[in-house]
Amino acid sequence: MPRSPTNKLVRSQLDADARREARFVDLQLDFVEHGTKRHLARFGGLWDRLEKEYAGDAPRSRIIEVHAQQIRAIERFDLWFKSHLDPEQAVLEAAERAMLDAVARNDDGAETLAQRTAHIRDTIANDRELDAEAISAIGLAELFLSGGRRSGKSTIMLSLLASYAIAVPESIVWCVVPSEQFHVEPKDIIEAICPRDWYGYNGAPFYTFYFCNGSQLVIRSGHHAGSLKKGKAALVGLNEAQQISEASYRNARGAVVDDGGFVISALNPPTAGDIGAWTADAIQAIAKNGRPGGEHIFIDPLDNPHIDVAKLLAMRSGMTEHDWETQIRGRILAHPDAVIYTWDAAANERRPPDLGKITHAFLTAHEGDRASWSTLVVADVQNFPWIAAGIFDVYRDPRAPEDMRKGLLWMREEVALAQGDEVDVCTELKRRGIDPARTLVVLDASCWWQQAQRDETKQRPEYRGKGSSDIFKACGFIHCVPPDRNMKRNPDVLERVRATNALARPADNIRGLFIDSDRCTNAAESVRKWRAKNGKPSRYSKSAHFGDVVGYACWRFFPRRGTASKLLQSEVLTRPRAEGYERIP
Repeated sequence: MPRSPTNKLVRSQLDADARREARFVDLQLDFVEHGTKRHLARFGGLWDRLEKEYAGDAPRSRIIEVHAQQIRAIERFDLWFKSHLDPEQAVLEAAERAMLDAVARNDDGAETLAQRTAHIRDTIANDRELDAEAISAIGLAELFLSGGRRSGKSTIMLSLLASYAIAVPESIVWCVVPSEQFHVEPKDIIEAICPRDWYGYNGAPFYTFYFCNGSQLVIRSGHHAGSLKKGKAALVGLNEAQQISEASYRNARGAVVDDGGFVISALNPPTAGDIGAWTADAIQAIAKNGRPGGEHIFIDPLDNPHIDVAKLLAMRSGMTEHDWETQIRGRILAHPDAVIYTWDAAANERRPPDLGKITHAFLTAHEGDRASWSTLVVADVQNFPWIAAGIFDVYRDPRAPEDMRKGLLWMREEVALAQGDEVDVCTELKRRGIDPARTLVVLDASCWWQQAQRDETKQRPEYRGKGSSDIFKACGFIHCVPPDRNMKRNPDVLERVRATNALARPADNIRGLFIDSDRCTNAAESVRKWRAKNGKPSRYSKSAHFGDVVGYACWRFFPRRGTASKLLQSEVLTRPRAEGYERIP
């Protein structure tokens, strides 16, 4: 290919050197919406090398066009950044924006928001301190950007890191990667974002961008969590967070404490074996307001105008639906071999409501009035030493509020014993205020002929040769019943799974099974993580214990009898078929 004349190469290098030595640098980033060119945010300005400060806006700016899915991340960061530098002004702008949005929607709360905005404006004008609630409303502790390949999540995350480094002179920003071998992608993105005369780059082993305003953007390895305990940063980003351990993440969060910053994580959905599986749990916790200060933004690659979407769509025909949604689009979904596949942590895991409890009426409608019912307990007694029990209440079903035979099952407490027997479970239930005489206990059908301790020589002498139901009754829990009303054995595990999936999320999407995950951590985790093996629910997993508990509860009151074809007719959402697994309807 033709080569450039030597004199042109020399002149080009001299011009670059002159720009780097000039007193003023156009050190400015502008984010605009792709297509409309609507301005979103600006960081930096005209940097004065001599005075070491910005001298207003720069005449030229590096423009970054962002697509619709990235806009929310830019706006959220801009709001946080303003609060970071000027909390009062940021609170006022947020309040005014909320008020205007409410007025545009004809929201009934617009008047209240207007009063709140006026109060904030008056507080600032009279030099009074804003209350902590107003300031914390725009606080941000962690931001997760998830999406598929080529969605632009890494680009936007690194753009935000660079924006901070540019806007705040002499700041230190980290980009944490799974190991040093992963430094190439963030390096290439930063070099594409920033003109060469803005920075100097020092490669291995430092991997640091030195900006002309004194700021540093350091690419650090998260392979050894302990190494991230050293040093401080104003802002931290994690690239490929699904391959970074939670310990490294915690240490990275500690680095921003002094400067009041936060952590941005860019990730693909973690797959089986990924060390960063904690990211999926974190995003689920955010969805149900379980991580204060945490936010999650999904960035869909199909909305990225900078790539050829047709090539992504062409991959769909050769993939399962689950693989397409997770590995290409980047959605975080239930594992393809999840037994309770209709379970949604954000929807099914929540604290019980304050009103609408109908436990007594529900149990009376189903079990008769042989007791003044107050509580439902469901227990799974496995071979010693594993015993799992759930304490349930029942709440009014919005689909049939007057029908006491229908209701929403809600596990509010759990008893999980790793070294205990039936007597220990009964003792713990009583300690928690459960009245044995007013409690219905649903037990594994095998409890009528065996107990947890199978070895008779090790059984309690007074219960030797007895079944678990005899022990519960001797401890005062006289109302014990099996899961199925019509037979003495347990219903098949697949039938219980169908019933549980149907109740967790019926076709009408009005869920009927809930767990208070704050108080029933083992039960909630078990339902989420119970997996199928060779097409059938694993019977050797710890998750199977509480999986059986919820299955017995569902079957006792909402059995789904009939042929498989009948059970599949619009009564429950079916799972997409996954490679290597049979369908569990």
